[in-house]
Amino acid sequence: MFKFGRKKRQRDELELDHSGYVDIHCHILPGIDDGAQFIDESLALAKEAIANGITDIVATPHLNQSLFPFSMEACEKSLSRLREALKAEGLPIEVHFGAEVKADPSILEGLKAKTVPTLGSSKYVLIELPFEIIPPFARELVFEIQLLGLKPILAHPERNLRIQRNPDLLQPFIESGCLTQLNSTSVTGHLGKDSQDSSFELLTRGWASIIASDAHKAGERGPNFIAAVNIAAGHIGGTEAQKLVRETPAKVLR
Repeated sequence: MFKFGRKKRQRDELELDHSGYVDIHCHILPGIDDGAQFIDESLALAKEAIANGITDIVATPHLNQSLFPFSMEACEKSLSRLREALKAEGLPIEVHFGAEVKADPSILEGLKAKTVPTLGSSKYVLIELPFEIIPPFARELVFEIQLLGLKPILAHPERNLRIQRNPDLLQPFIESGCLTQLNSTSVTGHLGKDSQDSSFELLTRGWASIIASDAHKAGERGPNFIAAVNIAAGHIGGTEAQKLVRETPAKVLR
């Protein structure tokens, strides 16, 4: 495995304000995919998110029919149930709807028909590449998504084995206008050293647009935003680190 350097920039001379964060990638909807299975698990995730300064979450169930049957009706019912439970518990967090969409040419028709969700009904769509390869159609797919007037965000590219070994493979996507989303648990090292090293490389190259949780369960697969921001600040400074969890994802929702 290629070893990335860990040259760090001096941390900004400011006290980091861990509040007002926005998480655009979270598997918080109960009973939909491999994330939260029960409402209590969803509430535990929400409480952990609040403790990490998060005020808004985009629920992003997998849209990958080969693994999970995706139903807009089921997602809407689950989201409504979750919002009611959050209100009943008095938890100050807002949940929006989106999806983590498997990279596949077939999604283009769904995006045209608006049956494939964007993030919070915005112009941004969260695209998941395979972990092992970069499909040969990926760049053309990104181009076609952009022709629809939408803006692709690549989910956790730091976990892709090819990009871990050769981060230059991501450059054409960056140059074409793609945003990228790092997992907070990659930055903290919970997903392994290779993902962490790759996330540091993308941060220092300026190729990381957003940090999000990709949370599935409270605990090790929870948000970990405060730890991730503190670590990222050691590489790119506090101001830039907080943009990745506050200003940029907030713009996505707006």
